[in-house]
Amino acid sequence: MPPLRVAYLITDSGVGGTEKMLAALIRGLDRTRFEPSLLALKPLGETARALASEGIPVTSLGLPARVSFSSLMRLPGAFRKLRRELLRLRPDILHCFLFQANLLGRLAAGFSGVPANLSSLRVVELQHRYQLLLDRITSGWVTRYSAVGEAVRRFAIEEIGLDSAQVAVIPNGIDLEAFAGLDPNRIRREFRIPPAAPLIGTIGRLHPQKGLDLFLQAVSRLRADFPELRALVAGEGPDRPGLERLAASLDLSAAVIFTGLRRDPPELLAALDLFVLPSRYEGMPNVILEAMAAGKAVVAAAVGAVPELVQEGQTGLLVPPEDADALARAVHLLLSDAELRRRLGANGRARVETEFSLEKMIRLTEELYLDVRHLRRAI
Repeated sequence: MPPLRVAYLITDSGVGGTEKMLAALIRGLDRTRFEPSLLALKPLGETARALASEGIPVTSLGLPARVSFSSLMRLPGAFRKLRRELLRLRPDILHCFLFQANLLGRLAAGFSGVPANLSSLRVVELQHRYQLLLDRITSGWVTRYSAVGEAVRRFAIEEIGLDSAQVAVIPNGIDLEAFAGLDPNRIRREFRIPPAAPLIGTIGRLHPQKGLDLFLQAVSRLRADFPELRALVAGEGPDRPGLERLAASLDLSAAVIFTGLRRDPPELLAALDLFVLPSRYEGMPNVILEAMAAGKAVVAAAVGAVPELVQEGQTGLLVPPEDADALARAVHLLLSDAELRRRLGANGRARVETEFSLEKMIRLTEELYLDVRHLRRAI
């Protein structure tokens, strides 16, 4: 039997969590059974270019990088190009990631005769509620959904109205080898952080979703008891100027280091005493799995599928969203107890090994593809 042709459609192809996860999936597929290709709505980013250099067929559909009136005007052209690409590739399965790709992919798959059309659910969407309405209207064009966590699955069933049998849970997976043999002091040397200074940090897009204003407020509260405390904020995004101004207003300019976009998350995590993620909403954030794979205790807001990763008192501590005081108290507790931090970090590493391995994610995805290969949804 020839390999199943799987075309992936994603909105962006840069270095975000979804993009990195998809690249790992494509690289890990059994090539005797699956033949992957990648389509990106926007210009090819770092992840797509890397896959292209490895021989994966990769195509950009020409939408501009930034959402604007111009990009809306170019949607019909992108749709026509997507349909042409699907007719050329003739995939057995189209698997879409991120909202714009999910929506456009459903339309194009139906008009192009793609036998199976899958949409990936990555987040509990609380900000753009109109997306839920569009998802509900077009859900009949989807063969199956893959949800990144049980909380995301429940949200989709309750808010979009999906049939529970239509949604498979496939958690993210982590390549543990990327976290082996790292020098925990390299980052400290790079940023001239004293060896004995407590070091906490967060990694992600600098966007209101991530609650980094709460992170800075918590750091400000902690400085009285931990005057040498340093905090890394790794990533880029539209909130960076405002966050830098907030850090200055809280007299944190010497304590908080904005690293910008980094290509070495494992080394950043290796340097931390603990990892913090105070998001306002989430799906299943890869970065928490990465922190756990690095053996770090985690303090995180209990949103989305985060409680499916961070087991309270076992692999980390959970706090309510929008609560800088609770965030500060949880970080204070862990900074004050090195043995507790070590135990939670070790438990987190063990949990990733058993529950969130890259191999498990790939296996569940391959099983989903084999399950839907004879199904069909069309407009």
